[in-house]
Amino acid sequence: MKYAVCLATMLLACPTLAASGDRAACEGRDPQSGLPERETSCSAVLAEPGLPPTAQSMALIHRAWARSQLGRRALAMEDYDRAVSLDPQSFVALNERGLLKLRDGKLDAALADYNRALAINPRASYPRFGRGLVYLRKKDARKAKADLDLARKIEPDVDAVFEKIGLKP
Repeated sequence: MKYAVCLATMLLACPTLAASGDRAACEGRDPQSGLPERETSCSAVLAEPGLPPTAQSMALIHRAWARSQLGRRALAMEDYDRAVSLDPQSFVALNERGLLKLRDGKLDAALADYNRALAINPRASYPRFGRGLVYLRKKDARKAKADLDLARKIEPDVDAVFEKIGLKP
């Protein structure tokens, strides 16, 4: 559940799917819903006929998060890939996919996702902090410092959010 803080904060800027039992559970707004129920609820939402592409993308992001927490990282990556293909302007999907790639050590791929996310929303602190972590791991201290400092200026608590998911500079 550590990762929920990061995703929940990122999703504040995003539209919700709408009100229904499955949708509330998919978005994590149902406190009784655990990760397996969240994954199932998101799958049910995705099966709804006529769901707009942006809503499909959000449901995929939520399901991918649940899957990554359940240890189903390959399935999570498939969901993030599909979310990005449905909504290429979703900096949330790009950030979350970049985070999964960073955690998997795929630094160049993570960097590409973070760069795309920041091209869409230059003031987003999470992709900027994530990119700073990538630069640190690539031993580019100058770029890392610039991104980490700016992310902290945008959102002073960004270090704590990433520490809760086990990532720190």
